[in-house]
Amino acid sequence: GIIGYEDWLDFSLVSYPQLERLQVDFLSTSYMDNRSSAYQTLEQKFIDQVGREPNEYHLYGYELIQHIGRLLEKHGKYFQRGLINGSYYPGYMMEGLQYGPYRDNQIVPITTLENLILKNQNTKQEVKAPNEYIDE
Repeated sequence: GIIGYEDWLDFSLVSYPQLERLQVDFLSTSYMDNRSSAYQTLEQKFIDQVGREPNEYHLYGYELIQHIGRLLEKHGKYFQRGLINGSYYPGYMMEGLQYGPYRDNQIVPITTLENLILKNQNTKQEVKAPNEYIDE
């Protein structure tokens, strides 16, 4: 198969049926399952309060605030230090966070088109960090 980036879905030169037929897998760092109950609940609450559907920035902002709130609650004002231990923090609508000694989130959903619907093909990946970086 072919591995590409999720922004390939925005290209007008190749259709979704073509991408599906070619069995293209996408590295989808910002994947959100819009069929999940968490997504549906947030979307409905947003519509009820604001009167329109949330855009991608509303959704990313909500996810970010959820993570920061949980990290502050668990690790206090230096919450970023809590990320270096490599713990997995599940997302609300996205897959989640796992940093460890790295500067980037190590959780990268791999998606593919099935019946023209983008679906996540993997669940949380285990990232093993070198022991010298882990705060015990």
